[in-house]
This record gives sequence, structure tokens and C-alpha cells, in this order.
Amino acid sequence: LAELGLRQSHCGEATAGALEGAMLPWLSALDLAENTGMGPYLSRVLAPMPQLRRLCAFDCGLTDAAAEALGREALPRLTTLEVLDLCEAVHVTPRGWAALARGLSPGTRASLRVLLLEDCPGLDGASVAALLGGGERGAAPLSDHSLAARVTRRGWAALPRGWSPGPRALLRALQLRSCRGPDAASAGALLGGREGGGAALSALRVLRLDCRNEQNTSEAMEAALRGAWLPSLRVLYLDRVPLRVELVD
Repeated sequence: LAELGLRQSHCGEATAGALEGAMLPWLSALDLAENTGMGPYLSRVLAPMPQLRRLCAFDCGLTDAAAEALGREALPRLTTLEVLDLCEAVHVTPRGWAALARGLSPGTRASLRVLLLEDCPGLDGASVAALLGGGERGAAPLSDHSLAARVTRRGWAALPRGWSPGPRALLRALQLRSCRGPDAASAGALLGGREGGGAALSALRVLRLDCRNEQNTSEAMEAALRGAWLPSLRVLYLDRVPLRVELVD
């Protein structure tokens, strides 16, 4: 068996026990989305699946304790994982995200390509920086990846401080859904500039920002984009950013 989908199947402890005992060492894709009872057992389920490449676990009832177990027991072994979807983890706080980030071993970071964390209200800028790597603890950066996340205004300010040049230079796609947009300083620090921060997002090909029609965000993003150095950018979406002038000349 190479792929298994159990989306919205009312999975819980019994299913987890069955999967754990099934011995599926060659499973490459597992979809457990919308099974809110699976969170506490996710680490147990993943432990015997060392070849897993895609894990879809959005809205699985993940908590801080489950995230910590995932980081401690499962993620370090998943050295072939390419896509990790943990969207709608509404009960995970920054503590849980930090613990999960610590579980991203060098092997897992080297293989991971897409990290999906939308609609996770406990995700702040420091958590995103830790997940990407290269933060205060010096974690190895993800090798070649995209990130989709929801970031609050406080998160915008914290994100650039923890995001070292390593992961910034490798990021290929950045999607940030925001309840509150960045101010001018946060937006400028996030995107980097031609002077001093020229290599910050030099590999970025896709940039998508959603700032909910805030006028101060419009002005901040205009200034940041005009000053940014994004030589590889091919796709730009500015959703609900009320721009006053044409940016593309």
C-alpha cells in the first residue's frame, strides 16, 4: 500500500491502534484530515511509517501535548517527508509550535518542501521563524520550501527578528494570511531591501499576502515592495491590499 486516505472518517483511538499494528513501512501518502479525534494519537500512527512523503492532518484535533509528541517521537524519523499540512490546528499555542519545530531533524528539514499552517491562531512570528529554522537556537534551515501561514500583527513584528539569512535565501513561496497587516517597519524587515538585505529573499518565486483591506497596510506594502530585492519573483498576489498606485512598471 502506497497511499491511504481516511478523511472525515471519524477516526480516533481504535483507528490509530489499527494503523499502528498494520505495519505500513512503504506508505508514502497519508490523509487523516478532518478527524478531530486523531490528534492525541498522531505520533503513534506515524512512528512506523519512515517512508512517508505527504501527510495531510488538517483539523485533526492537534493540541500542545500532541504537537510536542509529534516533534519528539515522529518528525525526527520522517526524513523523506515533503508535504506537511497541519492547517486548522486551532488548539496549538506558541509553546506547542516551538516543540514541534524542535522535532524537525536535519533529515526532515532537508526533505520538506511544503509546510501548510493556515488558520492556526496560536502561530506567531517567533513560531514561524523556529519552524523555518535559523532562529535563536541555530536550527538548520529548511532546504527548499514554501510556507503558507496566518500571522497576526504581533507576529509580523516578531517574524523578521527570528528569521536568519539561511532560510530567507532558500524560500521559494511565501503565503501569509493576516488578520492585521504589517506596519512599514515590519513589512520592510520581512521582505528585505536592495541595500544590506539584498539576498534576503533572493530565491522567492511566489509571494501572496492577504491584509484585509487596511489602508495603513497598503502604504506599508507599497513602500516595502518598492524597496525589496526579489530577482526571482514570478507570481505576486496582493489580496485585499488596497494599493493606490501601480507597482509594476
